[in-house]
Amino acid sequence: QKGDAWFEESFSASWVPKFNNALRGDLGYSLITKQFTEQESLNTENHSLNLSFKYLPLKSGKLTLEPGGKKEWNIYPFDSSSSFEQNKGFLKFTYLLNQLWSWGGKYEYAYKTYDKKAAFLDSGANFNFRRADHRNTVESWIKRQFGKYSVKLKEKSYRNNSNSQLQHYDDYDAHDGELSISGAFLKNSKLYLILTSDYEVKHYKKRAADT
Repeated sequence: QKGDAWFEESFSASWVPKFNNALRGDLGYSLITKQFTEQESLNTENHSLNLSFKYLPLKSGKLTLEPGGKKEWNIYPFDSSSSFEQNKGFLKFTYLLNQLWSWGGKYEYAYKTYDKKAAFLDSGANFNFRRADHRNTVESWIKRQFGKYSVKLKEKSYRNNSNSQLQHYDDYDAHDGELSISGAFLKNSKLYLILTSDYEVKHYKKRAADT
């Protein structure tokens, strides 16, 4: 396999209105292009629109709710069968237990459809409709502050289901555990470092093991 080089360009714009002391919004657009010098089929063009809100429902300010959504178009100019659209909706929350402890979580639903890639039957024949993937993701975390340092434990689980039946290749559950240690350094905490380690287990529902 020969090597390759690629170039990436990006652009983003956002509007972050403040409606009142308890509610803010975030509307944004981003464009990321990646071009390979040799393997042009890998070139991509990604457009995304996102909208989210940050709401403090309690007078204490300890609880933060963040509902939102994202629309994404991932285009392969030289391989249209890999191009797809994706819609995401999510709800995040953070709760400050006290000055040292905080915890939170997130639920996200994602729906992806491929522009020209058909779903497959078990026999390998094409369906007469496009492949679509559904993903449900749940994560939770807890964080402990130690002055300028913190330790965070997070667990994320997701389930992916596809309408493509061939080997049920894209139907699986996954669980990911993560440990993060972070700290602020230098005068006025100008340097911030994070050390993260994670372990993931993925379970395919019906796919046969490779032999």
